[in-house]
Amino acid sequence: MFFFGVISLIFTQYPFYLFPFSLFALVPLLVITKNLENKKAFFISFLYALPFFYIHLNWLYNLEVGKHLGILLIIGVSFMIALRTVLFSVWFLLFRNSKHPIVFGLSFTIYEWIISYWLFDLALPWANYYYTSLGFLTFAQISSIFGPHFISFILITFNYALFLSLQGKTKLTPYSIIIILVIVFGIFWQNYKIDSSKTLKIAVIQPNVLPRYEYDPDEWRETRKNFSILIDSIRNKDYDLLVLSESAIPGIYPQNYWNYELVMNILRSTKRPILMGNAREENGNYYNTALLIDTTGKVIDYYDKVHIVPFGENLPFYEFLPDFIRNLDLGQGSYKKGEGFYVIDFKGYKIGIMICYESIFPHISKSLVNNGAQVLFIITNDGWFGPSTGPREHYLFSKLRAIETGKYIIRSAKTGISAVVDDKGKALKEIPLFELGYFIWEVPLNNYRTIYTYIGESWILLLIIFFLILHFKIFKVSSRKS
Repeated sequence: MFFFGVISLIFTQYPFYLFPFSLFALVPLLVITKNLENKKAFFISFLYALPFFYIHLNWLYNLEVGKHLGILLIIGVSFMIALRTVLFSVWFLLFRNSKHPIVFGLSFTIYEWIISYWLFDLALPWANYYYTSLGFLTFAQISSIFGPHFISFILITFNYALFLSLQGKTKLTPYSIIIILVIVFGIFWQNYKIDSSKTLKIAVIQPNVLPRYEYDPDEWRETRKNFSILIDSIRNKDYDLLVLSESAIPGIYPQNYWNYELVMNILRSTKRPILMGNAREENGNYYNTALLIDTTGKVIDYYDKVHIVPFGENLPFYEFLPDFIRNLDLGQGSYKKGEGFYVIDFKGYKIGIMICYESIFPHISKSLVNNGAQVLFIITNDGWFGPSTGPREHYLFSKLRAIETGKYIIRSAKTGISAVVDDKGKALKEIPLFELGYFIWEVPLNNYRTIYTYIGESWILLLIIFFLILHFKIFKVSSRKS
C-alpha cells in the first residue's frame, strides 16, 4: 500500500498528470498511519512525500553555476527538498485525525498557501497539488472563479472523505457531487467565448542560444548567427510587435556596444518595435527588465521584475541584511526589485509582463490584470537548467495563469518553450525546447476580468472564519451541557 501510494502521488504531476490519481493519492498514507503514534506517522509521511518532492525539484541541481559554487548549489537544493518534505509531514501530523474532510482540505490549502506566498523571498509554488489539473484542463477551469488553490482544496477534501467513507464514517456522495459540478462548470466555461474586440499581431523568435555563466565569445557568435537567420525569416512579414525573451541579447542596452548594434540591426531590418528582456541600470542599481524599444532605438516603456530569484538574482531578504553579508560573493546577482506590477502601454494596448520566475505566482498575473492588462506575456531564459524537467514544467504552468485570468498568454523563451496559450489554457502554438524558430500570431485582447481577479483567495479566509465560529459555538454548547 505504501509503494502504491507513493507512485500514485508521483503520477499526479509532471510528466504524467494522471488526474484520477489525485482523487486518492493521500488515502494510502492515511490508512497506513491511522493507528500509529506521531513519531512513526511523521517518519512514514516524510518517506511518502520525499520521492515526490525530489522528482519535481531535482531539476534545480542542473542550474549552470561556476565550479566553486557547485557544492553550495547541491546543499541549497537538497535543503529545499528536505524543507518542503518536512513541512508536508508537519501538516500531515497536525491534521491527519481531522474530524471533517473540509477541515482536512482547508488545512492543506493553508499549508500550500503559506509555502506559495508567505515564505516571502523563499516562497516557491512549485509541485503544488493543483497542478495535477493540467492533465484535465476541464477541471482546471474552476480556477477562473476561485483560483488554483481551490483545486487543491477540492481534491484533498475528497481524499479525506474517501478515507472516512472506507471506514463507514461519512458518505462519499456529497463530495462526489462537488467533483461532478466542477467538471460540469469546466465543460461550460471551455465553450464560453470571452469577447475580444481587439487583436495584436505578435512575432516571437526563439534564438536557442544557451546562456553562459562566464563571458564566452562563442555566445556572441551564436547570438548574431541565429538572430540573423530568424530576422531574415520575418523580414517581410506583417506584425505589430517583435517579442524577444529574457536575456535575449547579452549585455545592457544601450550601454553595451555589441548589444546596441545588434538591436539596431534588428530594428533596421524589421522596422518594428521590440519588446525584450534585458538588464537595466539606474543610479548604480541594476534591474531585470522588459524594455519596449521603438523603431528609432528609444526605450519608450519598461517593466522591472518585482519577484526576483533568491540566491540567483540576489540574496533573500537583501533589503534587511547588513552590508557585510550583502557584499559576500556567493555567485548571486545584484538585482534590485521593481516597485510594482505595472503594465506596459503599447499604442493604447495594455500588456502585462511576467519575467521568468514570476509566472509561477498566480497573484502576479492577477495583479497585472487588475492593473489593466489585456494580454499577458512571459519572457524567460530557462536554458540555465539544461534538458531537465524544469523548463517543461515552467511552460505548462502558464496554462493555469491563462485560465485564472481569462487572458491569452504569449511566451517567449530563449531556448524554449515559446508558445501561445489561449484563455482556457489550450496551447495554440509551440516551439519545442532547444529548437531555433519563430511564429507570428494574431492575439485577441480583452478587458474581461475573471471572478478570481476580483476575489483572489478570499474564500480561504471566509472558510477559516466560518469554521472558527462553528468551533466556538460547539465549544460553548458543550460547556453549557457539562
